[in-house]
Amino acid sequence: MDTPVPLLSLQGVFLMYLYVGSIAVIIGIYIWVLVDSCGSLSRSGNGLGDAELGGASLTRLGAAAAAAAARFDVSVFGLATLVFNGLEMAMHSMMQGAECLTDVVFVHPVLHGLFTFLQMHFLFVLVERFGLAARFGFTHLAATNIAVWTRLVIWDSAQEWTYFVHLAQHEQGTSVSPLNLRGFPGSLTRQSRDLIEASTTRASSTFKPYQAVSSEQISQVIALQECLNTNTLGQLWTSSMPFLYPFIVQFSLIAAAVTFVMGQNVGRNRLVKQKFHGSKDLSGHGRIGCDGSSKGLFLGILCMVAGIVVILIFLVVREDENFPSATLSWLTCGTLIGILTLSSLMTASGLVQVRQISVVTRAPVALDNLLSNVSLFGVQLYSVFTVVVCGCSLAISDDGESEDARARHIMLLSTSILQLVQCFAQSTLIAETSRRSCITRFQMLAKPGRQVITFLLFSNAVLWAFDTVITQNWLSQELQLRFFGVLAWGVLSRIGLPLLIFYRFHSCVLLLEAWNKCYRMPRGEHPLN
Repeated sequence: MDTPVPLLSLQGVFLMYLYVGSIAVIIGIYIWVLVDSCGSLSRSGNGLGDAELGGASLTRLGAAAAAAAARFDVSVFGLATLVFNGLEMAMHSMMQGAECLTDVVFVHPVLHGLFTFLQMHFLFVLVERFGLAARFGFTHLAATNIAVWTRLVIWDSAQEWTYFVHLAQHEQGTSVSPLNLRGFPGSLTRQSRDLIEASTTRASSTFKPYQAVSSEQISQVIALQECLNTNTLGQLWTSSMPFLYPFIVQFSLIAAAVTFVMGQNVGRNRLVKQKFHGSKDLSGHGRIGCDGSSKGLFLGILCMVAGIVVILIFLVVREDENFPSATLSWLTCGTLIGILTLSSLMTASGLVQVRQISVVTRAPVALDNLLSNVSLFGVQLYSVFTVVVCGCSLAISDDGESEDARARHIMLLSTSILQLVQCFAQSTLIAETSRRSCITRFQMLAKPGRQVITFLLFSNAVLWAFDTVITQNWLSQELQLRFFGVLAWGVLSRIGLPLLIFYRFHSCVLLLEAWNKCYRMPRGEHPLN
């Protein structure tokens, strides 16, 4: 970072290559399919041929390919990404002649928005048969989505760290930069400023005190932010970044996973898929009722109401300096511990009950497995590093530390451990329900585990909202920031926290699918005695 190279100059050309290449791949595939379909009309209407020789067809993803969940995910997260791109384009267009960045960087939001829009439709279709050369295109699409995520992690973390150093070296009140670390604990900058002043007084006249980044780099970043925030749209774009960032990451994750799976399926014969999905399996349509889930529904609604109340309280008092931060921390952590504890107990009960359901031969979905494993890795990353923070802080704590600080570390440690236990148990429960279905009359009447799945559906929804609003706020990460520092924890949290949020969202989708498929019979079938 600390180099004479202008900001965003090198990555501007690289990102343009990725965006233009991805847009060309998507348009090329559509043209290829159009030409192939026109030629197939004159030959035969069956559309079947040698998959290795370049035949192509696009069909709407069906429920058997688990695309219903992907459609909803892509629609929600893609819309948030387009909103972010629109704000960025509006900000650049309203700069009133100010040249903050080069024209190459200005083209980024335009290309990113076009790439996102085309990809939102492209991910709704399944490329069933292509030549093997098309794998390069899908690999390029997956790499572009990963590059967007990596760029956001590195740039935002570095920019935030540089601005933090600026605040620590100067009085926060005299800073004229419009970039403010919203919700950032002011005690961190005050503590860092005191340390810098102490090191300056102890330093000799020969040696200068250590600076994490040069003054030229700091002034360059601050000048860039002042230029970008000269208008109302720029300030709106800056303030909306913490809220839209998780949605952009989740869209990039889903798009990368879908394109990776599509690339793996290139060249596979469609006849095998038609034979498997066309056979009569247990995923057929049937009547869906809410019987056997009333207790779980009632308990889940209670958890959702409690979580919404705490979220509203947090949004109201987080900017109030008169409201004690310790009380807010106890309120949020206590609510999270309560929901996680209840969810863990219900999940353990569900693992016992679901074993009463018969095992069926249902093929696992590669896309769901990939998304679940990646998001579960994010849960482990965020929770394990938080456990390290609390464990080390409690181990090296001295007598001078207050009881309130120790209690906060213990609560955060309990929350992280419960998070790990509940997520692993829930993933096991989802994997079990995905290969089981009610086929006997007793199972259809008893519906073992449906109360648990109904409750987990609501609890994951409220935990998704809780993590989106409260957990990603700097006030909830003060202990981690003090231990790791702004730069290290900024990178870790920007990798793990969006995956944790996505895990809750994706779990809701998988639990809803299990709630529908596991407890119903195919139409025309009769339960066994």
